[in-house]
Amino acid sequence: MQDESDLVGRIAGMAVTKLDSVGFATGVYFKATEVVGGEVKAVCTNPGLRMDRTFPVQNFRRQLQQETIEGQLQPLEAEQLDYAAKCYQTKREDGENDEHLKARLTAIGLGPSGLN
Repeated sequence: MQDESDLVGRIAGMAVTKLDSVGFATGVYFKATEVVGGEVKAVCTNPGLRMDRTFPVQNFRRQLQQETIEGQLQPLEAEQLDYAAKCYQTKREDGENDEHLKARLTAIGLGPSGLN
């Protein structure tokens, strides 16, 4: 069986929804905490949302592909992008523009292999 331990600690946008608490559509992000028997156990990283979910490994891994991450971040700007950064457990740096923040969030989403 393939070792899927590289997924632990990774954050993936697993759905897009309209969140009343923030007033706009955004991703629902989950951080993998454990991989057991082909399933990823994950906790939601969205501020104010508390939930645990289990996803098939292949579904979670699909959301970690560069084109998927970039597609999720592309329509976001300003406040929406700041919210996504919180979901990725980071924040916009002083003077950081939207494009640089999107690139940084993409690198975070890609994990250690994407930072090379």
